[in-house]
Amino acid sequence: MRSFLSERRSQESAADQAGMKFLEATQQSGRGMLETFEGFAQQEYVSLNFQDPFVRSHPVATDRIARLRELVAKSPYVNKKDPAELQLRHDLVRAKISGYLESPQTVFNRYPAKDTSLPARYARAIARNCSGRCDEAIGEVEALIREQPANPYFWEIKGSFHYWGGKHREAVGPLRKALQLAGGNESLMQVQLAQALLGTEDRSVVEESIGLLKRAVAADPSHATAYNLLGTALVKKGDAYLPQAEIAVAQGHFAQGNIKEAQVFAKRAVTKLPPGSSDWLRADDIIKYKQPSQ
Repeated sequence: MRSFLSERRSQESAADQAGMKFLEATQQSGRGMLETFEGFAQQEYVSLNFQDPFVRSHPVATDRIARLRELVAKSPYVNKKDPAELQLRHDLVRAKISGYLESPQTVFNRYPAKDTSLPARYARAIARNCSGRCDEAIGEVEALIREQPANPYFWEIKGSFHYWGGKHREAVGPLRKALQLAGGNESLMQVQLAQALLGTEDRSVVEESIGLLKRAVAADPSHATAYNLLGTALVKKGDAYLPQAEIAVAQGHFAQGNIKEAQVFAKRAVTKLPPGSSDWLRADDIIKYKQPSQ
């Protein structure tokens, strides 16, 4: 046990030093890092029933905090504040996570109506949409866009609201704008746009959808939704593309961990694909895959 604890302390020390090195490289203060650990340390004195699970699995020793405090104090950037632009980006990320993952009431308590900041309005718009008040949420997002017309994530959320409301054609424009503003390579936006395009039932956009989804899975081979949508898009192209559609669906199931379903579709595809082709090899790999024993 002594040997184990000694090894863990050396790893923690190396991690803390690396963290401070990265912060100094970006000319940022380590105060936030220190305050986070101090918050964890205070949690250790709270009853186990009320502790954050992270604290129970990552206890923070007092000597570790003391060493970190020294590192922070020695930094030439100890008193430097984060740039307003970076702070706003961070706050918007937190607002988006809260809006999507917390209950609407929790969001409205965290971001009350009197808080008129950009992150607060962003969080409330997402929460209202997720609680079914789409029309009100769209108006709020349009106000955000007027304030920051070059923010791709505001356009993305507008397109998403239209899509969830069943207005697929209305979703295409904002999602296309979001992808353009984001540089054209955001895989999640590529999938969202392809999904909206396919939802229009317009056969003229099928080829564009396929291109978007192929780029998305190339960037993120574990994106099950992109594979499944790619299968749907390929089916729309006609029977000649059915084998490629089946291997796409097989890869989607595989990415989700549904190995048996993946192998069913791969076996269908492999008999129709040219032996040795890239799609045939992918199908063969899935068929031969054996799950590790528990």
